[in-house]
Order: sequence, then structure tokens, then C-alpha cells
Amino acid sequence: MSGSKKEIKLSVRTLVEFSARSGDLFSESSFGPSAKEGIKGHQTLQNSRNSEWEKEFAVKQTIEYKNYSVTLGGRIDLVNRVQSPAIVEEIKTTYFDQEDIPQEKIILHLAQTTVYCYLLHLEQTQSAEALNPEQTYVLKTTWFNLLDNSEFSSEQSITSLEAKKITENYLDIYLTWFSAVEERQLIVRDSAKTIAFPYTEYRTGQHYFAKAVYQTIKDKKQLLVEAPTGSGKTMSTLFASSKAIGEGIIAQIVYLTAKGSGQQAALKNTQKLIESGLEIDYVVLQAKDKACPCRSSKESIRQTCDNGKGVCSRTIGFFDRLPQARLACLEAAYLSSEKIQEIAAANHICPFELSLQMVRWSSIVICDFNYFLDPMVRLSAFDDNINQRVLLIDEYHNLIERSRGMYSAELTSAPAHAILRQLKKNSPLKSPIKRYLEQLVQLTNPQENLFSVTQQKRSDDTDQVIESPPEVLKFCLEHLFEEVSNESLSDGFAGGMNNHQIEGFHDWLKSLYRYYFISELYSEDHKTIISGTRSTSSQKLAVSLKLLCLDPASYLTKKYQSARALIGFSATVTPLDYYSQVTGLSEDSVKLKLPPVFPIENQLTVRCDFIDTRWKHRDSSISLLCDLILSTIHAKPGKYLVFLPSYAYLTQCYDHFVQANQEISTIKQQKNSTDKEKSTFLKAFFECADSLLGFAILGGVFGEGVDFSGEALDGVIVIGAGMPQPSLEQNLIEQHIEDKGFNGFKYNYQFPGFTRVKQTAGRVIRSETDKGVVILVDPRFRRLDYQNLMPDNWHVRPCSNLEQVQHTLEQFWRSSGDN
Repeated sequence: MSGSKKEIKLSVRTLVEFSARSGDLFSESSFGPSAKEGIKGHQTLQNSRNSEWEKEFAVKQTIEYKNYSVTLGGRIDLVNRVQSPAIVEEIKTTYFDQEDIPQEKIILHLAQTTVYCYLLHLEQTQSAEALNPEQTYVLKTTWFNLLDNSEFSSEQSITSLEAKKITENYLDIYLTWFSAVEERQLIVRDSAKTIAFPYTEYRTGQHYFAKAVYQTIKDKKQLLVEAPTGSGKTMSTLFASSKAIGEGIIAQIVYLTAKGSGQQAALKNTQKLIESGLEIDYVVLQAKDKACPCRSSKESIRQTCDNGKGVCSRTIGFFDRLPQARLACLEAAYLSSEKIQEIAAANHICPFELSLQMVRWSSIVICDFNYFLDPMVRLSAFDDNINQRVLLIDEYHNLIERSRGMYSAELTSAPAHAILRQLKKNSPLKSPIKRYLEQLVQLTNPQENLFSVTQQKRSDDTDQVIESPPEVLKFCLEHLFEEVSNESLSDGFAGGMNNHQIEGFHDWLKSLYRYYFISELYSEDHKTIISGTRSTSSQKLAVSLKLLCLDPASYLTKKYQSARALIGFSATVTPLDYYSQVTGLSEDSVKLKLPPVFPIENQLTVRCDFIDTRWKHRDSSISLLCDLILSTIHAKPGKYLVFLPSYAYLTQCYDHFVQANQEISTIKQQKNSTDKEKSTFLKAFFECADSLLGFAILGGVFGEGVDFSGEALDGVIVIGAGMPQPSLEQNLIEQHIEDKGFNGFKYNYQFPGFTRVKQTAGRVIRSETDKGVVILVDPRFRRLDYQNLMPDNWHVRPCSNLEQVQHTLEQFWRSSGDN
């Protein structure tokens, strides 16, 4: 092998999926067999063969091609070298009948078998020069239908020379693209190696943080950091990771965020690095419902994609037009959601799928948590080159709640009833679909066989906990998926528009598949909850069946293995050991707590011990609470936010205050606010020059991720300890934590609750010049266990009455020069 040739490792599947795909875009996951089912199907067929057949036959060969030395390998499902000619067989599991398998998939499967055949031939001859062009093989693809255990196959003969030419053609396509990407990566690496920090000086603790990030990447470790507001978390992680690219340690940065504001911060800091000389490329992944025109709520926009048959025209011939769009993306380098839309429109392909296609080749990927961690959404591109990737997880305090949702699923009877009513009225589907839908509705009816299966009896409006999902429901869903697939109603096209006339159909099918998928992952870290609520108007019982993930840590740990290193960071991850444990970090993960950045004297933290806002005292607390709010405003008129633990309590407090103080401008957060209502709420604080009092939910959308800088906010009043309301689900989680040897109350209530309190308090001081007050209202805050959770820069001033509060506030504002 020539030492001057570039060595790369490549799986057969990766090569084929890149080079051999053509035609239309089909969803690779919706309503298809799970990995667990696929393994079971493979084993069933493999075990049915006699001793002539070799199972999971490993092949790996190094092929010299142009300027590359490619190590290409994989495992062949079945090989029969006793037969003449030898047979190379691939197994595919499916819910489809033979005539319903898309031609594009058949071609792709054949391409994979062809490459395996060539590698097998090299294995036997041990020399490409020794190829016998007359040697013949049989390529066989067998589909195993999981619903009825039937199988059907296709076969064709091929010579070793034909297999060689086809494989080399695939290599040529792949390596031509790879060469262009590699050329860009060299430019990225050279610029990253020499780039200096983009600001004249580091903030307090920022240089130490950046060094810790770099060392973590170098050492293949995990790092969890509590970095207060203003410490430059985003820039520290991106700059240090870029330097690791410059040293050739990694090739990709994956920046995960929980909210859109986090994505904007990552993009802003990336652009700052680019302005400072870093020649790096990036892609931002936008949610499918926002990215795809065919998912628009506006019919006029949807119609631009409709091919007249209810299918998105951007998915038809997608892979035929993809190469040109991919080249345009490579040239553009900066793939914001707007740029992706522009390139996708120019090539008439799906913008969402185009962005996903670029993930594997991008130096920086900015996306939501779920693209890396959610088992239903996770991208296969993250399964390759794991040693070349660093995972940066911003807003880390959100990970436990988000990931618990990723590994939970719920079915409710109401959507099934609604879909069934529409199907009967419009009759767009064949009778078998109706029959399976009716079975599902019956299955979720407590009068039917669901509860005989679980051996549970229950009365109306109660919850029951069972150990595992009902098997009968799984069988029902499998047959439903088969019929949906056969009728092309599963949104098989990634941007499909089928059944948009049936309200809720697509979302309902997604919920069914998530339930089925999570049921396959079900473990001792789950519980199944059956709930029923009787409608007061119709007296109809609505039933839900929920697979609740109690502890997602073990699932997250497996996902982390697809990265060389992980850095999690947030302003609120105290206690660090708690967040490390519940999110599945390794025992040797490094924990780091950075000092405060802004002047401590700029924030006054007041603790009100004299108002008890706990549940049984809430009604009696309203009057005194409103007096406290008024005293705060009298101490210094300005803009304040009052955060309360529930909408009921918020409404009580708001109504009482407004009735007694009509001269004060107020605004309150609406329940289930629309995007427009949220925007109106925020604009009031940023655009209003006068005093304003807002009422919002503690732990809600206005309590984190909002930068109330400058004169937008003078203070917050935090009412309550932020703990989740007790419920059956919370009790199950608490007990599960106790069973694992940890303090269930602290882990499930106190720590997450106080994180909400700290996030809310963090809205006040957003820059070095900001000054403001944080008022904590709950007698529990005087307890030592809560005081130990409070940040070091909170020099808490306890107050025992209203007069003391107002005096303390007035004194602070006078000393600050604002009163």
C-alpha cells in the first residue's frame, strides 16, 4: 500500500446509502420494524437454514482507489459457499407485502448485496489482480414479513468483474464528494489552529473554562459545568472545541440546545468566530413542521408542493436532485435555516431532509436535544466517526425532563374516535383500515378486553399502574401499520401530504408509532399507567395508556457513546452530583463551578419569611402577597415580574391586585398562550417606557431563556419553591429513585424545583450594569437545605414584615443611585 494515499474506513451501508440512492424520498423509520424486531426476524431466517449457510459473515478489504486506500467492510447476513455458484444473501424485515415494497428500496438492497459480493470475492482470492471475470455469484435478497412470518426473495446472477465495476463506481461517487469535503476540512483545521480568542480579554473564569473544555476533549472525558450568566459559556465551549479541530483531535462539534434561544446564541457566537477569522462551516437544523412548505398551516403554501396526487413534489426524485443541492450547500458553508430554504427551493427538494443530509459533512451542527438523544428522531449520521465528535449540551438543566419525555409515550382514545368519525363520514380509506381503527378504539375502551388482559378493575376517573404494556395492543398496532403502509397513508414520502384533509391523522399516526417504539424499549425504568376521565357533558369515558419513563439515565449513557467527549453546561446545575447522576454521566466525569461574573452588589436578594404560600395557606396569603407586591413597586417604580406556581393561584393574585390597584399597569401570562400572545407579553417589557407589573408561571416560558437586559426588568418576585405538583407520576418517579438508593424527595422535588427558582431569578441581572432585586416568598427558603442550594453571590436579606421589606428595598435603590 502506498504511504502517500489517504486512508479511510467505510462501511458498506454508508457507501451504498450515499452512492446508490436514486428516485424518491421515503421515510426510513415511520411504521417500519424496530431494531429489536429486525434482529429477531434476521435470527428467525438464519436459524432456519442448514449447515451450508454461514451467518453474519464478516468481510473487510482494503481497496486502493485513486488517491485513497479504503478499508471497506461489514457483515453479510447469509453466505453459502458450498453451493455453486456461491450465494450472497441479505435479509430485510418488513410489514409490506411483496408488491408494495418501493422499487427504490429494492435497488438499494441489491446495491448493498453487490458490494458484499465483491468483498467476498476479494476475501476468497486475496488479490484484486487474481479476479476471475467469469466467476459467477448469486445475489439474493429475502424479505421477512413480521406480521405473518412469510418470506419472499429475489435473485440474480452477477460476475465478479461486474461486481467490481459497480463497487468502484460507488467508490468514485463517494470519494469525489469526500475529496471536496476533505479539502474544506483542511481549510477549517488550518484556520482553527491559528485563530485567537475573538475578544480582547477573557471574562472572569472564562479562560479556565475554555482550557477545561479543551482538556476534556483531548482526554475523551465528560465535563459538567455550572457557569453563571455572563460567563461566556457558549463562546468558551465553541472556541475551545474549534481549537481541538485545529489540532486534529476532532472534526465535528454538535451543539445541542433545548430552546430556540439557545440555537440563536450558538449561531451568534459561531458567526463571531467566523468574523474573527475562523473559516468554518455549520448547519442549523430547523424543526420539520417549520422547515417544510408542505407542513405549512397555509393552504396556498402547501399547494406549491402538491403534485396533484396528495404527495409533496419535493420528495419525488429527491435523490436525483440531491447531488446538485449538496454541492451548493458545500459551497455556501454557512447553512442557516434561511440558506437551506434557498438552496432547497432552487433544486425543488425538501429543505428539512436537505439539512439532515448535510449533518454528516458539517463541522458544526446546531440542533435540538432530540436529534442526538431521542430514539425516535436521532440521526444515523451520528453513529459514524464517533471519535471525531464533541457533544456540547447547553441548558443542561433541561435535559432530565426533556429526556424523560423522549423515552415516554402515550395513547389516548379521543383522537382515535375523532379519526374514525372522519373516516366514516368521508370514506377515503378502504374497509380494512376502518376495521383496524375500530379495533383500536375498542381496545382503549375499559369495557372491552384491555382490562381483562391486565387483570385490573377500575372505576371511573381513576388511575391504575401495571407493570408492562398490554400485548394485545401491540398486535393491533402491528396490523394497523401494515394496512396504513399498504394504502400509502403512512406519510411514506418524507414530505408527504396524504390525508391532510383528515384533521389530526398524521399526528395521531406519529403518536401510535412512538408508543409502539417505546414499548420495544420498555424496561424496569418504566411503568404503565391507565387513566380514565368521564366527560361531564357526554358521560363518555376518555382513556389514556401511558408508558412513563421513570429514569432515562441508562438510555442517555448509550447515546453519549457516539461522541468522543461531552461538555454539559448551564447557569443552574446545582448540585452537580445530582445532575450528573440523573443524566447518566460517567462516574469519573469532571464537575466544575465557575465564580460569578457580575458585581455582587448589583443584586439584592430578599427572603420573605412571613408569607406562607404553601397549598393549604394560599387563599389566606393573597391579601398579604399583594401588599408585598405593592411595597416593592413603591420602593422603586419600574418593571417587575411576579412568578407563581399555578394558573389558579396566578389568577387569584392578579384579580385581587388589579381590583385594588387599577392605576398600575399590569399584564398576565395566558394559559396555553399562542406565539403571538407570548410575543406581546415580552414586548410590553422591552418597549414600554413606563412602569409595568407582569404575572407569570414559575418554571414557564418567561422564567428562562429570556434576556431581560438593560431597563427591561427591575426585579422578580418568586412565590413558592418551584416544586412539581404531587401526582401519581411524580410519586412513581420518587419511589423509583428511592429504590435506587437516593433521596426521592430531593431528587424529584427539591432540586428540580429550586433550579426553576434560580432560573427565574437569573432574569434580573443580564449584564455588568444591570441592577435589580430578587424577592423569595416561601418559609421553606429559610431552611438550611435550601440555603445550601443558593448561589454564593446571593447575599440573602431575611425580612419578617412588610415594613422591613420596603425599607431594605429603598436602601438598596438609594445605594445604587436609582432612587
